[in-house]
Amino acid sequence: MTYDELLGLARAHRGAALHTTMRGKPFTVAVDRDRLVFTPESTGKPRPESRRGAQAFLDRYNATGSTRPGDYTNDNHIPAYICALVQLRR
Repeated sequence: MTYDELLGLARAHRGAALHTTMRGKPFTVAVDRDRLVFTPESTGKPRPESRRGAQAFLDRYNATGSTRPGDYTNDNHIPAYICALVQLRR
């Protein structure tokens, strides 16, 4: 998956109630200036994801195919939300 494909998924599901894969926590996603922004329902506080962080996720995802957030703990990004977004592609 490419970064542009990930942004496309985010745009297609903008504002929809999504849920993290492991804990089922609700959140929404948006795209702001080609950057992902995740907003957990629990806090309502937007959490922007850098392109660099998302690309680090995608590099590992493309190599492993894993959508388990725990497989991405050493990377500088928000894996629970990106995993949930990537699963929408399937």
